[in-house]
Amino acid sequence: MKYALLIVETEPSDDGALALRNFAHSIAALKMQSLEVERLNGGCYLIPLVHGLHALTHLSHEAQTRQLRTRTLFFESDPAWVTSNFKV
Repeated sequence: MKYALLIVETEPSDDGALALRNFAHSIAALKMQSLEVERLNGGCYLIPLVHGLHALTHLSHEAQTRQLRTRTLFFESDPAWVTSNFKV
């Protein structure tokens, strides 16, 4: 597998929002270790698996310790994105 898409979810509450923000700060520690994790939106992270599963397992553990739900989708090849640019 080449990539994992990790979706981190919580109940919509002040405590849940705080847990999700604290979780996002744990990404900084991974980036300092030269592991590439791309935050796509809110609690959605694209993780390349070329260096193994360390980043994915670290984030999954961080989510579990904060009682956040996760879903993981694996990609056999590079994701093909269809994007649009719009102005508000």
